[in-house]
Amino acid sequence: MALQHTTAVAEADWWAGAGIHWSTLVELGPPGFDAYCQISFPAGDIWRPETEVFNDLTDVLRRHTADGGRDCRFGLWDGWGDIDGSDAVGMLAAITDTGQWFTRMFGKPRPPTIPPAFDTPVMTSPRVAIGERQYLLFRGPLDQAGAWGARPIAVDWPPRQISIPNLTWPADRSWSVASDAAPNTMGIGGSQTMIDAIVLHPRLDARVVRYPDTSG
Repeated sequence: MALQHTTAVAEADWWAGAGIHWSTLVELGPPGFDAYCQISFPAGDIWRPETEVFNDLTDVLRRHTADGGRDCRFGLWDGWGDIDGSDAVGMLAAITDTGQWFTRMFGKPRPPTIPPAFDTPVMTSPRVAIGERQYLLFRGPLDQAGAWGARPIAVDWPPRQISIPNLTWPADRSWSVASDAAPNTMGIGGSQTMIDAIVLHPRLDARVVRYPDTSG
């Protein structure tokens, strides 16, 4: 089941309008939580897909959410090239389909045009604005994070993969997860108990961080 797009972008005002420099908001999240940590995506010989890292994180988040994560909000940065569609997107999809890239590139014609990931009402909908970032907003259960419901590039082509959520929070705002487009990290804010559980997770490269001083 895919997430549902929503135009209720005012639901993100508590985050977007927090009065903190936008780079902090998109990398670490809003202020006000008891504790914060940052997860680094492993690199080199221990590289793991970001989706696996995010899935391990959601296992912890679910246990620390009143409704088990059944009602969450997800922001998707609208700057990902895969959202608007282009010839470059088609080429990338072809060569990253492991084991079939040669056939896809040379064995059959590429699609004449690469359509946008979403229908026009979504593509032209209001965005959550945080500084230099704009986000499409979705809602749904935590276990569907990243299931954007994007249309495939073409018939018989692999599913369109865009990104893990760039903003995530539950309906009760008891925690937040920020993953910006540039750094290879995720910033999480929440209760001290939840942050401790994330830092102790054996598959998450997490460390406690201090939220920047906002008193000045």
